[in-house]
Amino acid sequence: DLSSGFQPASFAGHGSIVAGPDGNLWITECLNIANPGFGRIGKMTTSGVLTEYALTGGVARCPGQITAGPDGALWFTEYPWINTNPPPALGRIDVSGNITEYPLPASDSNGGSIVLGRDGNLWFDVQGIGGGGAIREYSTLVHAVIDNVIISAPMIPGTLVSNPVDGSILAGTLVQGGGLSDILQIVPGTSGTFAVKYTPSQANSGDWSNLAVGRDGNIYVQFDPSPNSGSPPGLAQMSESTYNVALITEPQFTQANGHQSRTAFRGPIIYGPDANIYVWDEGQQDDFIGLAALSTTGTLLAQQDDGGGFHDLADGIAIGQDGKIWIAVMNELASHGFVYQLTAVH
Repeated sequence: DLSSGFQPASFAGHGSIVAGPDGNLWITECLNIANPGFGRIGKMTTSGVLTEYALTGGVARCPGQITAGPDGALWFTEYPWINTNPPPALGRIDVSGNITEYPLPASDSNGGSIVLGRDGNLWFDVQGIGGGGAIREYSTLVHAVIDNVIISAPMIPGTLVSNPVDGSILAGTLVQGGGLSDILQIVPGTSGTFAVKYTPSQANSGDWSNLAVGRDGNIYVQFDPSPNSGSPPGLAQMSESTYNVALITEPQFTQANGHQSRTAFRGPIIYGPDANIYVWDEGQQDDFIGLAALSTTGTLLAQQDDGGGFHDLADGIAIGQDGKIWIAVMNELASHGFVYQLTAVH
């Protein structure tokens, strides 16, 4: 089992989560069914005390993903709930809760992942309707996009990570409905270009959008093949130095009712402080939904069904400064989400 310490603080909607420089957890909040477009940034202590800060755009604007910036503040993607008024933006919140928003072009209305690069700039992606998108480099010094990398449809950019070995940005991708989804590399300063570092086989392709940086010299990718491929989900281990990829068989997760998971899509993944891999499995109805711990060779060490049913979706997972794993989860039928703290694996 995984022993999960539930934190009583509830928040509105989908949440990305990150450890801040102040020792707190920072959460993005949106998609409150009772108040659509509700947008706030939450600051939560490791004892579960939540403080919320409203975005200036009010109910018309939602925060997306969040990361620690180069300036001691937190930065997040921000997009309009339904229309383009107000326009999308990058948001900055300092540890005292002061928010500043920097507008982006209306075409960036579907913001995704954001990460701090080794070059001191922020990298974020935008996803096109029906496929495609872009990965942009943003300078917090001049408050402007300084590089654009266009991703052609039907491929959609997913999680961005910064490779600690060479400083490049790696992007996972997915193709809705199936198709070849690559792992892309962007080298800062190469003016809008990317290299394909890995293309999975047709049988394994589909969703390769969830990446995590390990502390063992590897980057881990949790992938879900195309629904009609007949192939099981799996874990890929990519060397940070050579980019060689090893595929690892991922075990089936068994729910309390005896059903086994064949997921429709995957949640976030993280390399834990104990050198194991933690994945959130978001299955189809009656499948396992919750957190699983895997060894880096694919052995299932423990699993925890969160008990919320197949409507529980996780958008964020992070390691707090307390050394614990934290997960932000939203039930899509409810008006709020929850934060879980992983306290033990046994």
